[in-house]
Amino acid sequence: MARIIAVSEVLDRQPLRAAHIGIVLLLTITMLVDGYDVSIVGDILPAMAKGLDVPPQALTSNFVVQQFGMFIGTFLVGPVVDRFGRRRVLLICLGVIAALTYVTSHITAVWQLDALRFTTGLFLAGVIPACISLASEIAPARYKAAFVTVIFIGYTMGNLVAAWVQGWALSRFGWESAFLIGAVLPFALVFLLTWKLPESILFLAHRNPADPRIGHQLKRLDPTLELDGTERFVLDQAHSAKAPAGATRRGRFASVVSLFQHGQLRTTLLLWAGYSMAFMVTHILSSWRTTYLHVIEGITIERIALITAFSVVASILGLLTSGLLIDRFGAHRMIPFYFLGSAVAIASVGLVDLHTWMLFVPFLAVAFFGNSAVGGLNAFATMIYPTSSRATGVSWGAGAGRLGGMIGPAIGGLFLTWHWGISTIYFVTAIPMLIAALVLHAIRVTEPEEILSSETAAPLAAVPAPAKSA
Repeated sequence: MARIIAVSEVLDRQPLRAAHIGIVLLLTITMLVDGYDVSIVGDILPAMAKGLDVPPQALTSNFVVQQFGMFIGTFLVGPVVDRFGRRRVLLICLGVIAALTYVTSHITAVWQLDALRFTTGLFLAGVIPACISLASEIAPARYKAAFVTVIFIGYTMGNLVAAWVQGWALSRFGWESAFLIGAVLPFALVFLLTWKLPESILFLAHRNPADPRIGHQLKRLDPTLELDGTERFVLDQAHSAKAPAGATRRGRFASVVSLFQHGQLRTTLLLWAGYSMAFMVTHILSSWRTTYLHVIEGITIERIALITAFSVVASILGLLTSGLLIDRFGAHRMIPFYFLGSAVAIASVGLVDLHTWMLFVPFLAVAFFGNSAVGGLNAFATMIYPTSSRATGVSWGAGAGRLGGMIGPAIGGLFLTWHWGISTIYFVTAIPMLIAALVLHAIRVTEPEEILSSETAAPLAAVPAPAKSA
């Protein structure tokens, strides 16, 4: 009789191993592409506007159409990732991003930039859901939030590369160099990930329990696991009595429908509201911060690049610690705290003298709390939804966020048109983060406890070991 092995339970009880670290490192590097691509236009905007012979406000449309492309892409790509696999979709998206970004380095008009960035946004939308799903599904139970937040260090490192381009390459090689670098990074990653990145074991077990890759990858993560080739793999113990021998067949839109079933409707809508507020603020700041500080306050580009570099360090510290705290104290407690801290930090920008060293204090706080909040929000989404709809839940949440991401840059452009001062701009920008803190706190207050827990986040002692071979 075949021995039944519940894959999720094997993964959950693993200690932290070198194989985990290797996969997380690959996903962290991959997230760098998304972070770089999203922030680079905002960082080079003054130089790019000058090169295209247009005022900075003329590029507002670029931020909007890119977010619109990502908005559409997030709703399309989630079900595709859940249906065809995290790894496969990720490789396709990276390849297309590389090609489109290279072409962008040769544009001569704003409408060309808009068209290319819209199309690039469609494929950028696939990077985060695929990476987050892989990180969450490979993680032991005690490290799930930590793995998700740690890979967001790559997103922040993408901002650091953009800051290097802003502070060094831009003056030497022109704005075109920013897009050439943005093409080389994903192109190189396609080869590296094809060679080294495995598919999610939970995805393989859900789609086809007979897939021969499951046993091989489990042995890679747990060398002590004894397999003789007669095992039958299931997603978890609940599936052991009914798991089919072949591929699992599901409706084309099953992963989408599941977001609104089994008591998930209210949680999903509240999560979307949190995403929308968070993305609105993130894209106001990433799109216009350089222009606000340079045009309104007269701060040099080199000094702004230094702010960005120090902010990256603060972001990394936040992401390294927030995941561990979320795993320890719960997402429903810690994530509203980080959003509240982000709101206070953003508002404090208008309270300091930006022409002294005090300039660095509020921006470091904004980076620490803001990135921890958004990284934690993505970790929360992976806990709410099961394997069969995890990528869809994450990507549709991000899709709701893209609505805020489209509105944010447009609002940011209006701030500049209205000739608002820095204090007013940052006070107003803090308001959506405060709303997000309240909305996410409402999930904890209004939802039953089982909705807040992950399908695999059981205490370690409660996870049974697989049966021994006879």
